[in-house]
Amino acid sequence: MAKIVQACAEVAHERGRQTFGLQFYGECWSGVNGSKTYDMYGPSKNCWSGVGKEGSYYVYKIKV
Repeated sequence: MAKIVQACAEVAHERGRQTFGLQFYGECWSGVNGSKTYDMYGPSKNCWSGVGKEGSYYVYKIKV
């Protein structure tokens, strides 16, 4: 999972995103308003090893 998280972080950073999330065991998602909307549904307990399971995101913030 660490390689998936790292790859997603690199793409998000290259695109100027400050946050990104992993859903469904490895789908990488981000958006221009991600820093404002990432917690709109509250915390989830449906994550595993740094990624979200189906229907959940494990969200990361990139520190610069």
